[in-house]
Amino acid sequence: MNCSICLEQIEPFFDAKISSCSHYFCAMCAVNLVKRKCLLCDNREISTLEKNCSYAHYERFINSDDYGIRLYNLSHFNQNFNYPSVTSVTSLIGYVGFKIFRNKKIREIGKELYEQESKSITDRGTLVHLVIEKYLKDPSNFDIYSKGQVAGDIAKSMMVFLKKINSIKLQEQVIFSHELKIAGQVDCVAYYNGLLSVIDFKSAIKRKPKNQPAYFSQCAAYAACFEETYNEKIQQLVLIIGIISENDSQILIQPYSEKRHQSLNKICLLNNCFYRKQ
Repeated sequence: MNCSICLEQIEPFFDAKISSCSHYFCAMCAVNLVKRKCLLCDNREISTLEKNCSYAHYERFINSDDYGIRLYNLSHFNQNFNYPSVTSVTSLIGYVGFKIFRNKKIREIGKELYEQESKSITDRGTLVHLVIEKYLKDPSNFDIYSKGQVAGDIAKSMMVFLKKINSIKLQEQVIFSHELKIAGQVDCVAYYNGLLSVIDFKSAIKRKPKNQPAYFSQCAAYAACFEETYNEKIQQLVLIIGIISENDSQILIQPYSEKRHQSLNKICLLNNCFYRKQ
C-alpha cells in the first residue's frame, strides 16, 4: 500500500489514511491536504485505517471571520462528534498580533508575494516533519537529505535533541478529549531524557523567546487528550525548534504541571467561539 501523494510505502505505525473514494495517504500527506480534498477525485472524507484505533475520523474546514477552522468529525463507540482542531484553537491565542503582522506585510510586499512566502514556510515545515518522522521510525535506515538540502540541514541541526527521544508511544496520530471537546494530530508522545513528554517539532526563521503561550498551550491540549485516552500521565512539554537563519536548533521545556491549569482553561474559553459559529 503506497501513499497517493508521496508514493512511499505506508506502514501501520504511521496511521495510514483512506478517503471514502478508497485512495490511500500517509499521515503526513493527509494532514496537509488542502481543505482535506483528495487530490485524485476531490473527495473530502479522510478516515483512519489504523486497526488499533477505536475510532475513525475525517476532517473538514469551516470559515469564520476570515479564519480557517479545521474540524475533526469523530466516530467513537457509535457516537459522532465534531471537535475543532487543537491548532485552530491555540492559534487564536496570538491571532490578533498575527493579523496585524500579516496586514503589514501585505501592504509592504503585496498579497501575492506574501502568500508565496507563507506557502514556502509551510512547505519547508512539512518537509522537516517528514524527515524527523522517518528518523524516529528507523534511525539506522533513513536519508536526512531525502526531502532536500534545506529540510535536511534543519533536521540535522535538531539531531542533538532528537537523539534523546525514545520509547515512542504515539507519532503523527489523531487524539481527542471529550472533556475539552477538542482533537488534533500530535507530533510525538515519547520519553525525553527519561520523562514522558508531548514533543512538538517546529522550524523558525529566528530563535524564539522562552515563553511561547500558543505553542505550549497546543502541547498541553495534546497532553490532556493523551491522558484522557490512554490513562498515562504526561510529565513535560517539549518544543524542538530548527532555526533556519542560524543553522542551529533550540529546545524549550516546561513541566506539564505548570502549564496544565492555565493552558486548559484558556483553551476552554477559546473553544466556546467555535461552537457558537457552527
